[in-house]
Parts: sequence; structure tokens; C-alpha cells
Amino acid sequence: MSSTEEESRPVELGFEEIADQLYPANPKVSPDGKLVAFTVAPRSRKGEHTERAIWLSRNGEPATRFSGGESDDREVSFAPDGRRLAFLSNRTDPKKTAIYLLPLDGGEAQRIGEFDGDLSTLQWAPDGKTLAVIRVDPDTDEEKKR
Repeated sequence: MSSTEEESRPVELGFEEIADQLYPANPKVSPDGKLVAFTVAPRSRKGEHTERAIWLSRNGEPATRFSGGESDDREVSFAPDGRRLAFLSNRTDPKKTAIYLLPLDGGEAQRIGEFDGDLSTLQWAPDGKTLAVIRVDPDTDEEKKR
């Protein structure tokens, strides 16, 4: 068999090969255009805990993993000064999402604020002093009973 015939044959992938694939999503460009942050997650099965990490590319270099652990890091937003990333994550409690700040020059992510309910759509204010987030109030005990 020639190498051309081998190259044109379909490749069969099993479930594990497909499930282990990593999928990038939601790219964000830094204010100076030198950095790109995005999230990467493996394809997960229904009902599994979502694990998603932040990856970062600097000056067009190949991207590397920037956040770690078994959490769901998402909704990346660059600070207007380009020195920090804000993101949502469930790092301390798999059932509770919080806002985190992570310096781009290294260091640990710091949790800010204490919020109940579902958080989404994180965005910096143009002055870099405030973050906006959409929060859906948690159900009250009465609502849970219904």
C-alpha cells in the first residue's frame, strides 16, 4: 500500500480518543493586543463535573496553561491596564461560583467578594476599578418547595 493510500483512509476513533480531546473556546485579546486568553476543556460526559482551564498566548507564541486544578475556570476578562485577569471559577466549592483575580506576571488567583446565586458574563469597567457580573438570585426556601 502506498503512503497516499494510507493517508486517504478514514481514521477510526474510539470513545476515549474523542472524550480526551481538548476544546478551546471564548478567546479574549488583551488591551495592548499582545496577549490572548481562552478557556480549554476536555469533552465531558453528561453529568460529569466540568473542568476548564485558562490558557494564555503571549506575543503570538504557542499558548500554555495559565490556571490549573480541577475547577471550572471561565468568563475570562482582561483588566483595562492589561496586568490582571478576572474570571469566574468554582475552585473552593464545586457548587458555588466566585470571582477571582489573577496577576499576569504570576502568582495565585485571589477570590474577591462573596456572592450567592449563579454568576455569568464578567466584564471590567473601563476605569479598571469595578467589575460587572450578572447574578441570578438563588431560589428561596419557598421557591424550592414549589
